[in-house]
Amino acid sequence: MRRNIMAIKINVRAFDFDGCLFNEKYVEAFKENKNKSKDCLIGANQKLIAHIMEEVKSESYNEVIFTVGSNRQSFELDLYNAYISSLIEPETDSCFLSLQWLTAEFQDRFKAQETFPKINVQYDNYLLADTYGNKPQGSSFIQVVNQWPKLWNEMEKVTDVSEAFDVYSKYEDKSLKSQRFISDSTKLNLIYAQTHKFASLYPDAIIAYDFYDDREDILNGLEIFFKHNPDLLPKNLILRLHHYDGAAINTVSEIQGKGEIDHQYESSIKAMLSTELCGNALLRTGEVRLAQILNGDKLLQFKSNRDERLMLTQFRERYGQRLRSDIHGCFSFFRSSRLDYLKADLTVDEVLKHALYENGGRTKDIITQLGWVDEKSRVNSNYSPVLLNAMKRVQDLFGKNQRVNRPFYMAPFPGR
Repeated sequence: MRRNIMAIKINVRAFDFDGCLFNEKYVEAFKENKNKSKDCLIGANQKLIAHIMEEVKSESYNEVIFTVGSNRQSFELDLYNAYISSLIEPETDSCFLSLQWLTAEFQDRFKAQETFPKINVQYDNYLLADTYGNKPQGSSFIQVVNQWPKLWNEMEKVTDVSEAFDVYSKYEDKSLKSQRFISDSTKLNLIYAQTHKFASLYPDAIIAYDFYDDREDILNGLEIFFKHNPDLLPKNLILRLHHYDGAAINTVSEIQGKGEIDHQYESSIKAMLSTELCGNALLRTGEVRLAQILNGDKLLQFKSNRDERLMLTQFRERYGQRLRSDIHGCFSFFRSSRLDYLKADLTVDEVLKHALYENGGRTKDIITQLGWVDEKSRVNSNYSPVLLNAMKRVQDLFGKNQRVNRPFYMAPFPGR
């Protein structure tokens, strides 16, 4: 009897903070009760919390994950925004501590509802500072949580702006300065990284990614960009954009992803903010509007580079598996490789050339399995423009039937 296996359902909730969770009601309460920050946060967002509870229940999610949808993506930015009004008196608390408190509140409420199906509620601590600072995921978040109380005590002793800057300088992230951390005010790189991160973690799940912000310009910009480019969202994920500033919750747009999962999303968001795409002048400002910059030829270039990287990653994984099998398998002449499949600058052109023009039988089997070509070596016109362009270049060089000879190459033994 055939079993009907239901796909797991994951709900990610990404929150902006300044003007959103840290709305007017929160700011007013926080002014009077800085030592009761959690109560201020929960009290100012009761309507949103109730709304999410009801939605999670009605849509039957197996897991709910909260994450930072703010541009406070580093210790520095969290600190700056918390003290932005006067530099001395905090206007808000840390958004990272607040995310922990919000998660704990939901955990308690779900637990209290005995009839509610058991649900796993957690927060995710990945920040863009981890990627741009070349640090392990979660390390920037943990740094803030561990050092914020100490910083808070130091700031209570500050009496003027110069003293405040002295305190700030002690907590600057030098790794971000060396990597020239750029803030994208449109939040495109943030959305891209988070959606592909969760799709990578749950490739077989159905994912709803809910993003909340108080700024209509950000929401509208993201809506326009992703409606025109749903291939940049994972196909197992729907992006839902919501406007929220402490009052009504309004859904701006829902966009179903149509792209492959980018397991190398950290490399992709670094490429987004490269000098090649953004230009030196924009990099010098420390802030870009990526959703506006990434269009036309620059967008095509980004997609092309990304798609080739994803294709080659899939090819290397499949080729390595096949080579290991051949090494431990039947005939010795299958136990070596004439293709340097592990080299960093491998191209799709080289793979096609080896498979179709250099009698690379193993390579041809792999690209056929991946759907690059059919059994008659005809390229899959629906796969990717990268593949079509590579095939055209190879055919222009070698013709449609030519076979070329090349020196023998022995690939390194897998695992060494």
